[in-house]
Amino acid sequence: MNQEYPNLKWVVADINKLEEFFSFESFDVILEKATLDSFFVKEKDPWHYNSEILIKMNRILSQISRILVKGGKFISLSFTQPHFRKPIYAKPEFNWSFNYSTYGDYFHYFFYVMTKGESLDSACINASISISHFVEPLSEDEEDFIFSIQCP
Repeated sequence: MNQEYPNLKWVVADINKLEEFFSFESFDVILEKATLDSFFVKEKDPWHYNSEILIKMNRILSQISRILVKGGKFISLSFTQPHFRKPIYAKPEFNWSFNYSTYGDYFHYFFYVMTKGESLDSACINASISISHFVEPLSEDEEDFIFSIQCP
């Protein structure tokens, strides 16, 4: 990546130790796609997570909040439904709002956006945003490509 994009700084870091790599208020945007989901793979019951995973998530999300600037956005893309993610993401100690949008017609994924410094209460009252603020809509042909895949 350094060779292909030399104008960008590339860092290999451990999400469990963000404080070792990044200083306070270092990022305007943090995007994660299923990284946090990977910690939940061994969970047997999505309605009742074990305390170890909840402690780990609180630590990671606290560090993400720490390295975001005020007004910065933490964007999380996941197949995990909002009723499972809201209790983890929407906590006052992270000092951010919680919003999400559902994307896809048959197989949904979820686009969570937390904005540091915004009120959690007002965001949770209307916990839905339009994904069109962040991505260009797909044409009908592009959106239906998955249906054209033939499986043996």
